Amino acid sequence: METAVSHSPIDLAQIIELSPVALILIGSDGYIQIWNRGAAAVFGYEAHEVVGRSVYDVFSNMGEIAATAGQQLLADSVLVRQELQMQHKTGRTIQVGYSAALVRDADGAVTGTIVACSDVTQRYRSTEILRALEDASKHVLSMRSWDDIFHTITERLRRLGLHFVVMLADDAQQQLNVYYVLGGIEGDAENYSDLAVEVKRRLVSSAYTFSESQLSNQIRQDGKPIFIPDILPHIPLSIPEDTRTLVGEFLDEPRNRKAIAAALRRDDKINGLLLTVGALSEADMPAISAFTNHLSLALANAELWQELEARVVQRTAQLSAQQEQLQTILNNIDDAVILTDAEERIEFVNPAWEQLNGYTLAEVIGRTPRLLASPETSLNKLVDLRHHIHHGKAWTGELVNLRKDKTLYDMWIHIAPVFEHTGQIRHFVGIGRDITEEKSVARAKEKFVQDMSHELRTPLTNIKFYLSLLEKQSPNLESRYMDTLKRETDRLHLLMENLLLLLRLDQGYMNLRLKVEDLKQTVEAILEDYSSRPTSQHILLSRTLPETPAWVCVDNLLLSRALGNIANNAFNYANSQITLRICQKNENDVMWTGVSLTDDGPGISPEEQAQIFKRFFRGAASQNQQSSSAGIGLSIAHEIATLLGGKIECTSQTGQGSTFIFWLPTAST
Repeated sequence: METAVSHSPIDLAQIIELSPVALILIGSDGYIQIWNRGAAAVFGYEAHEVVGRSVYDVFSNMGEIAATAGQQLLADSVLVRQELQMQHKTGRTIQVGYSAALVRDADGAVTGTIVACSDVTQRYRSTEILRALEDASKHVLSMRSWDDIFHTITERLRRLGLHFVVMLADDAQQQLNVYYVLGGIEGDAENYSDLAVEVKRRLVSSAYTFSESQLSNQIRQDGKPIFIPDILPHIPLSIPEDTRTLVGEFLDEPRNRKAIAAALRRDDKINGLLLTVGALSEADMPAISAFTNHLSLALANAELWQELEARVVQRTAQLSAQQEQLQTILNNIDDAVILTDAEERIEFVNPAWEQLNGYTLAEVIGRTPRLLASPETSLNKLVDLRHHIHHGKAWTGELVNLRKDKTLYDMWIHIAPVFEHTGQIRHFVGIGRDITEEKSVARAKEKFVQDMSHELRTPLTNIKFYLSLLEKQSPNLESRYMDTLKRETDRLHLLMENLLLLLRLDQGYMNLRLKVEDLKQTVEAILEDYSSRPTSQHILLSRTLPETPAWVCVDNLLLSRALGNIANNAFNYANSQITLRICQKNENDVMWTGVSLTDDGPGISPEEQAQIFKRFFRGAASQNQQSSSAGIGLSIAHEIATLLGGKIECTSQTGQGSTFIFWLPTAST
């Protein structure tokens, strides 16, 4: 069925002009014949600008339209409710809804086409805005940072030509954060981009409080969305005038200055607003309002995530600091620490444990502490240990362990279980130390007490005996008795002096009186003292002393005691000769002055040389000769040397005597 409109041109022209609908009459030749005021409102062209022109000149996409809609119109004579994109006089694209019908003359020939059209851009944009906002809402709700949220808004909504201002305030209603998302517009995109960047830069640099905004005050009063026909009057006065002018240039058309303001909420309280600016209408308020609610939830969720992440970061930092502190403690304590799982597989050992046992952590992880077991530890003790710890009890005791290099050592250890909240054993931790030296010292002290009992008893017995003889007044024996009494008294005196000095060294009571002294004078005084002793009469003493003074900075009393102990040691073990000299050397640009004492005694084995400066050590020569030495003279000399900033060297070969050199830094006068 074909429908056609047949009127005289005059009647049709009157109808078109009087119609409130936008109507256009296009001749069969494609030239515009009639263009009413409604059409001018839709497309921006006045009638005199387009009447008589080809429709193809006025609308650049008319060829496309004719190729599709034109064919359908010729077939059906009528097109009803079609939509297409057309170009406004300003260059912007608008969405047009139209209906069209062919105009025929009395003979049925087509004389033109009449088109009724309307601008449906706003309705089309509202649908597009709603769809875009719904899409953005779905994405921002799952995001954990504000940056991600605003990046998503920018990416998904920029093409709508809308501009978003998100203003968030704190509880005092002061500005907390303001975010600007400037959308794209049609036209000169490059120039627009530069202008948008400058506008955003100026807005971001402008500081104003949330309470300065009239919109924020109105939003806080009723909480309802507000439609704003023109946003420019609502720009806060605190923003500089030139910036507000630039915003006006940016929003160049009145249609782009419409805005909708909606409240952002958190915990049912208004804490900000979302201001959407662009080609909007009141019909867009539900979509903007719904998006605002979603944005409120998204921002609140992101803030909660940020708070949670901040707490996690803070707690992680605290745990890391505690871990580092614990690791530092474990790495620096002298005690050996070992941690195993419930099956006694090693999980951790500290550096002190590695140094003590010769294994690295990498070598022992996954193995058990039984790799240190030695036959010297009784089986009963090991059974008792395992019984205690596997029944949830701590165990403390001593073990004889075997190092990686197969050497044995005595170890004191405390082992305790670590429990889970369920009461099950999760770990075992052991803390121990090498007590080999302590036990050796304890044995030496025990022997020292025994020896001292003997050493003190012997001179006292002799003194008492010879005093009883003197009481009998035997004149011929008096001189010999007096020599013996003097010798025993000196021996007892030296022993007591050494013991008292040893006590002061241990307790740190030494009050040094340092002074630059001539070492030669100290040595000569010691030689004179020992030369006058009866025991030294069969010893040939040779000396080599410099003609000039040998200056050192010392406490002369301590120096005399140290050199006296070394000299006493030499006289005790020399067979017939002692050589003393003062020498010097340069070591690492430091000048040293030393006192060297060489005897021709039995010598010291290499094994004993490593121990001669230990307290209470008595070598084979001392035991073979049944010397009265207590084993503390050389140790005291060594400690005094260290106290004075010096050192002692010993060189010796078994059967060929020994040389001790007491070195001190040379002093300048």
